[in-house]
Amino acid sequence: MPKERVCANGRAMSRRSLIAGLPMAGVLAALPDLSGAAAIDPVVPHYREWNSATTEWLRLSHMPGNGDWEWPESLAAEARAEVALRNMVTHTPTTPEGVAACTHAVWHLIGPGSAPWSPDFQRELALPEFKLLAAIWRATGGEGQHPSDGLLP
Repeated sequence: MPKERVCANGRAMSRRSLIAGLPMAGVLAALPDLSGAAAIDPVVPHYREWNSATTEWLRLSHMPGNGDWEWPESLAAEARAEVALRNMVTHTPTTPEGVAACTHAVWHLIGPGSAPWSPDFQRELALPEFKLLAAIWRATGGEGQHPSDGLLP
């Protein structure tokens, strides 16, 4: 029996090479299946809806005559944001984009309460909890130094 076999692609492989490669085949089989890695994170669609509704509510809140935020459009945007947030928190993020989305939502909900141009805002940014959130934001691909600097695409 010959030591080398001809493969279908024309390359020869010895039994020794085949046996040497078997442990690697086991390693490859143990790796997670990354074929679905490009799938959308379950958090992201809800985040996008929440972000869209929140942005709409903020835009409407500055309109003359909507001082109590009781315009039907404001109430509808607020309701959309609440539903999207409830849906978002029922999922676990599976990608850096999903983690960044959750980080931005948390920042919006509990982040610094001072206006970004005030000295108090800079003092709040120095608090450990906001430094940690900002670090997670940057590590997961969020733009800017902290979530209020930029949004996810």
